Amino acid sequence: MSATVVWRGEAIRDVQEAFDWYEAQAKGTGERLLIEIGEFVEFIRDHPRGLPKWRSRYRKMTLKRFPYQLIYRSEKGTIIVYSVFHSSRNLPMGTAPLTPISAPQFDLVPLRIVHHAKRP
Repeated sequence: MSATVVWRGEAIRDVQEAFDWYEAQAKGTGERLLIEIGEFVEFIRDHPRGLPKWRSRYRKMTLKRFPYQLIYRSEKGTIIVYSVFHSSRNLPMGTAPLTPISAPQFDLVPLRIVHHAKRP
């Protein structure tokens, strides 16, 4: 059974910035980035614990064709993507919060963002 994927706002902004930068460099490159991220999402939906743990509670995947790493966590049938960052940057300790309050769900095919209602 596939897990639900929830994206933190920071991760969505990271993807948007990377997409914009690649599209400005060469038309279509940003789309290729989204396709690769979509492949990543499909993999972790089907294999949420398929990658080794990183910093005790998170998991990290490096994209194959782009120098980006995706940080996520699997909990109770939900995949929470916390960050998408360029591999030349260091992810600061404490960047990934423990709970995704009002985290939007991000579906790459078709590309759309659905915001969940805020928790009281």
